[in-house]
Amino acid sequence: MRALLIAVLACLLLLIPAGCKEATPTDTVMLGQGFQVAIGETVVFSDADLKIKFTEVIEDSRCPADVVCIWAGKVSCLLDVTINNETKQTILTQPGLSDMYDTEQYRQYTMQFQVEPYPMSGAEIKDSDYRLWLTVTKAP
Repeated sequence: MRALLIAVLACLLLLIPAGCKEATPTDTVMLGQGFQVAIGETVVFSDADLKIKFTEVIEDSRCPADVVCIWAGKVSCLLDVTINNETKQTILTQPGLSDMYDTEQYRQYTMQFQVEPYPMSGAEIKDSDYRLWLTVTKAP
């Protein structure tokens, strides 16, 4: 029975879509590939001289999904972006009450992103719970 359970779990893991992947503390991805990164994690692009580290969430004032608010709020994430061995900080800001990816331009790169989880009333989001979904492309 235990062997069957392990086999089923292994098969389920193989069925996870490969379109987006969760980054490990330092992971390698390619431009145009969607990925997920947690606070403190860095991704290195194999086809560009680019590294991105998700440093912190500096603001999360989004209106909880189960509440009616006058203001939708926003969430802002601080990134360390290294291009050609030069590191600069940039902030990605996504408005509240949106389930769409937002887009920000940083130098020659376009970043499509979304921050999860979305707040619910009475539930605190810990830093370790935040995930930044990113797809980075290079402008022509």
